[in-house]
Amino acid sequence: MTIADPRIASFLSLGKGWDSYGGEPIDPKVAERADELLRLTAAPGQACPMANGGITLEWHLGDREFAVTLDPNGEWGVFYSGDHGEWERETGP
Repeated sequence: MTIADPRIASFLSLGKGWDSYGGEPIDPKVAERADELLRLTAAPGQACPMANGGITLEWHLGDREFAVTLDPNGEWGVFYSGDHGEWERETGP
């Protein structure tokens, strides 16, 4: 597995308890999906590890925010906030 984004690659070194609250290690499959999504968007975004072993990707443009969460169990979620209000969707594997 080769992770191109150095932020995503660094998340793979986080061990159990990395957030001082018992956070789970980042799932390698989630890291691969997050890395692929960042490459497909071709837009710089923020990447944040999640305590459950997943990754959140976020993009901000002015007052607009778009976020994608990738969970190790295969679930994912999308959140948007901007000029036309807010919406959120979560789905299973």
